[in-house]
Amino acid sequence: MEALLTRQSLPLRERALFRLLYESAARAEEASALDVDDLDVRNQRAKVWRKGGAVDVIVWRTPTARRQR
Repeated sequence: MEALLTRQSLPLRERALFRLLYESAARAEEASALDVDDLDVRNQRAKVWRKGGAVDVIVWRTPTARRQR
């Protein structure tokens, strides 16, 4: 998994999305629907709308938040 998440041949956006999905266990639909206003970058969490409309919070670890080159 780490090889995929750090593969430099993948665009940054995809690597960040894959890492967010892996670390948060969010569904792709939930992650792709995130808006900047939903993000709490400082606390590494975001508000998502689960299947069925329930609001939940996902969290991620430092590697997702770290700026990738």
